[in-house]
Amino acid sequence: KVINPAIELAQKGFPVNYYLSQALGWLNAVAGEYPETVRVFGHNGNPPKPGEIFKQPDLARTLKRIRKYGPD
Repeated sequence: KVINPAIELAQKGFPVNYYLSQALGWLNAVAGEYPETVRVFGHNGNPPKPGEIFKQPDLARTLKRIRKYGPD
């Protein structure tokens, strides 16, 4: 299934590169009024540094529910 690799990537994470780190830093700067966005993508205001592993457990949980119950 197509969703399984996405679940695995969200659970296990992947190494952040320089460009993603910079983009997440910018996102933190402009998303201040959206604390959930900062929490999910900015590690509570501190974007991950290059080389750090970026995991998204909330996304993995959501994708598992979609896999189990379907999109509706």
